[in-house]
This record gives sequence, C-alpha cells and structure tokens, in this order.
Amino acid sequence: MALPFTVSIIVPTVRSNAFLHELLEKLKCYSPDEVEVIVLPDVHEMLSRCKVIATGSVGPGVKRDIGAEYAKGDILAFLDDDAYPTDGWLLHGLEPFKDPTVCAVAGPAVTPPQDPFWARVSGAFYIAPFGGGRTDRYWPGK
Repeated sequence: MALPFTVSIIVPTVRSNAFLHELLEKLKCYSPDEVEVIVLPDVHEMLSRCKVIATGSVGPGVKRDIGAEYAKGDILAFLDDDAYPTDGWLLHGLEPFKDPTVCAVAGPAVTPPQDPFWARVSGAFYIAPFGGGRTDRYWPGK
C-alpha cells in the first residue's frame, strides 16, 4: 500500500548492534522511494539500504537533530535502535498528518514480551502506579 507522504526514519545509535539489524530488516518492507532510513552511529559503518551519518560521541537528541538536517522526507519518524515496530505502524502513524493542523504524533513505548527479564521489569515500572501509571504511553492500546 502506498504511503500518503514520503518519510525519513531517523535512528540514533552508538554502533551497529543486533537490535539495529533487526529493526533495519523490518524496515525493508518499505519502498526506498517512499521511505528514507537514516542511521546515526558514532563512527561510520556500512549498512545496507540506509543513509549512514557518523556523528561522533554525542547524545541521541543531537543525533536526531543531525538526522533531521539531512532528511528529505515530508515527515520525520524517530525510532530508537532497539525499537520493534509493529506491522502497519508507519501507515497508522501517518494517518493523522492528513489533517494540516497536526504537526506531531507519538506512539506507545511498549516493552516487547521477548525482551530479557530485566528489560521487561524496567518497562513494567512505567505502567505501575509508583512509576507514573502511564498505561496510555507504555501499554498497547488504541
């Protein structure tokens, strides 16, 4: 299905890792004409089907800003290198942008069930009452 906008997916990372390669594999379903993938490691690395911009040792926010400067898409999508996008996430995320008054959209930061035990514990903290109880942000839903 064709996307309603061109998209630049910006992925900050320190270095290539197994999570990043899994993410890039999931992003291969998009046409390079519609989706540009920009990966920002500390030092230059060879990665297939994406633009790699070495940033030096800077934080993820600075990496995202650098990626945004180089992006050519109508819409910028920011993913962490260990993100697990679900099928259809991009198409669903782009839908609100058909309204010209919408300038940003965010999705849930859900810890995958296949993550290691301590990662799941960390993710559970955010939905617990003592961690903020933000079930709308850290639990799958609408």
